Amino acid sequence: YGAGTLVNGSVYCPFYEDSRVIRINTATMDVSSLDLRSLPSWIIDYGQVDFIVGDTKDGELCMLYASDDFHLHVWIRGVDGDGIGVWVQQLIPSLSAQIERTTGESEGKLRVVQARSGCVYLYMSCITPIGTQRCWLFYHSLGTTEIELLIHGTFHDRAYLYIMAWPPCLIGDDEGTGHEVEGSH
Repeated sequence: YGAGTLVNGSVYCPFYEDSRVIRINTATMDVSSLDLRSLPSWIIDYGQVDFIVGDTKDGELCMLYASDDFHLHVWIRGVDGDGIGVWVQQLIPSLSAQIERTTGESEGKLRVVQARSGCVYLYMSCITPIGTQRCWLFYHSLGTTEIELLIHGTFHDRAYLYIMAWPPCLIGDDEGTGHEVEGSH
């Protein structure tokens, strides 16, 4: 079982053992499933918990996986000639040159954190020879080979990066600037 991801009003929960993704429509609470058998067997056989469900810039459902050779594997939900839903593999971009240039590292664990509207957030970590953990959070736009470094850190213990919305209670309405914050009234 993998953690659920909210995409276009539905929560998607991967169940690798059953080769499917459970879809729960949050408006109607209808439950359905998407077959994963059209994906490569190495993903299903090993139950890749680092597989992320997201959406493209056009709102299409996609699944992403970042391999340790710094390739970003992307599948978009489509239909075959018989009208049956399948996962269609997209061009697999290698991000290794960009990552090596940015981090100076050629080895490490690269993982997809989140994919929303074609924006992919990637996390990479490696352990130095003296046992220090180095971590990077990158931004990548699907359809390009460019990545942007968002944050870098060196830690002597484990660190877990995550993305969350800025809490609305911490945003005020500064009447002097003319900016109005939704939900501030």
